[in-house]
Amino acid sequence: MVRNLFICIGNAGNDASVRKVGEKDVGSFRLAVSNGKDKDGKDKDPTWFTVEGWGRVAERIATVKKSDKLAIQGRIEVETYTNKEGVEKTTVKVIADDITYLSPKQGANDESDPY
Repeated sequence: MVRNLFICIGNAGNDASVRKVGEKDVGSFRLAVSNGKDKDGKDKDPTWFTVEGWGRVAERIATVKKSDKLAIQGRIEVETYTNKEGVEKTTVKVIADDITYLSPKQGANDESDPY
């Protein structure tokens, strides 16, 4: 079986939001993933992804704050749409299966706290 599997590490570009879609919660935020340095040693522009998670993953996403360092595992979903100006756009989303915090959450003082 072949599976669309995507794993990355990056920093949240905004505080997450959670909304209802039918009976389910869906959470989302933007993630900046580094592209390293150019030949002159300057940081390359990051690649930006929209990260989306449903159900229990949405609950985890709800705690994401801007600048959190995160590891994301999920699958890539490419969508094409036409914007208000009539221009066709393509967006790349990561549908998250798992989110791991790589930096401690502010205010977490208990070492057993998973966040």
